[in-house]
Amino acid sequence: MLGSSAAIWGGWLERVGPRKAGFVAALCWCGGLFVGALGVYLHQLWLMWLGAGVLGGIGLGLGYISPVSTLIKWFPDHRGMATGFAIAGFGGGTLIGAPLADLLINYFKTPTSVGVWPTFIAMGAIYFVFMTIGAFGYRVTPNGWRPEGWVPPSETKTMITQHQVHLDDAHKTSSSG
Repeated sequence: MLGSSAAIWGGWLERVGPRKAGFVAALCWCGGLFVGALGVYLHQLWLMWLGAGVLGGIGLGLGYISPVSTLIKWFPDHRGMATGFAIAGFGGGTLIGAPLADLLINYFKTPTSVGVWPTFIAMGAIYFVFMTIGAFGYRVTPNGWRPEGWVPPSETKTMITQHQVHLDDAHKTSSSG
């Protein structure tokens, strides 16, 4: 769902901006954890899949592309580095999230429960706070902004097209023409 939602709603992100997309990502990801918690509590696997899988995956995709899109605009002269930092930050979140989940499961476990559903609730609340702060902390580049002294490359690269293809038509375009 992460990759699919990033592809499907990437154009929407560009229209509405990274703040709105980041907040919707927080709603979907954390809502997915809450629905997943309900699924665990009720012993309904389909709810777990719907929440943590589908809804949470949509939130992950939007949460993944929001900072990437923003950073590429701020650093057009270092697009690869900007993308790399965004991806590293996204993946590096497991350095905090995984130990926190383990700590919470051990905190919430009882003789009759392994502590998964309350951990999902707690993680959803924690992620919502930090994701919302992050989403509204994005700074959007002004129109036409370029780094001081940077001039876009003028040489034509043979593997890069000079034509624009709208996202809705990309699947209809052949790779040879």
